[in-house]
Amino acid sequence: MAIYNTTDLLTAIKKRGFIPTSQQTFTDTDILRLATEELQGNIMPWIVKYDQGYYAKKVAITLVDGQHSYKIPDRAAFRKIKDLYVVTSDGDVITLPKIHSTQTEFYGGSSPLPQAFYTEGDNIVLVPRVSSPTLNLEMVIFFRPNKLVAASRVRTVSSFTSSTITINTSSAPSHMTTSVKYDVIDAESGNSTLLYDLTATDITTDTITFSDTISGIKVGDEVVIAEETSYPQMPEELQTILQEYVVMRLFQSHGDQQGVNNSLNRIAMMQEDVANMIEDRVTGQATKLINRNSLTRQHTYASGRTVVRG
Repeated sequence: MAIYNTTDLLTAIKKRGFIPTSQQTFTDTDILRLATEELQGNIMPWIVKYDQGYYAKKVAITLVDGQHSYKIPDRAAFRKIKDLYVVTSDGDVITLPKIHSTQTEFYGGSSPLPQAFYTEGDNIVLVPRVSSPTLNLEMVIFFRPNKLVAASRVRTVSSFTSSTITINTSSAPSHMTTSVKYDVIDAESGNSTLLYDLTATDITTDTITFSDTISGIKVGDEVVIAEETSYPQMPEELQTILQEYVVMRLFQSHGDQQGVNNSLNRIAMMQEDVANMIEDRVTGQATKLINRNSLTRQHTYASGRTVVRG
């Protein structure tokens, strides 16, 4: 299926809403801002509720001796996490249960291995306090879709090394400087964020040098300012729903209640029609339910601490 960018999205929205190209009320930037709001605030939550792995991304966090509070990553939508694990030095993956903050009295003062966690503000708090850690924390978050911007603000990868990316231009645009972070967006279906919050140390003509390791990308992928993209990060088949949401917002701004109602009805019908396609992502087999508390999944360490493998 063809991959659509924001140029295609703008064209489709204007056709769907019968919006004259000569109108001055909404600029393309205004329309893309509305599209971003609807993608992040309506479409993403609707997709995520089916719990099929859409937008899920694993983030590794290095544990620090004596530190028990760790910030939920900035790119986590709704400041929300899906799951939390620790990975031991011997490769065991341990799922940590979520507890209430008032239950910490049931755990010891410190341990090389956390036993549970709770949320506090924008942080997850490990209990008991971790001392001399020999493991890493893995947090699964719902990665927020990037802000939609004009295709003129992005560049594509023409070649790369482990520390540099050469972009398809004779010189980097003025908004691409070493004072901002960068993302790399997959140019293929799904348009997921492959690398994010990269730090640029030098920009010379058409080459950007990063302090981060560049891997897992390909020629043709999109280089953007962090949290921007020209690709709507959602299944392509659902983009008509995004278009209708934006058209509804435009009708709403003009006080056209009949137009708003018509759009809401179309959105409801479209969501009902495609719900069965996203509510079960693997249709050839049923989801296997695993009892995390099964005795066969437990492991006892030399310290006497018994944990359940993830």
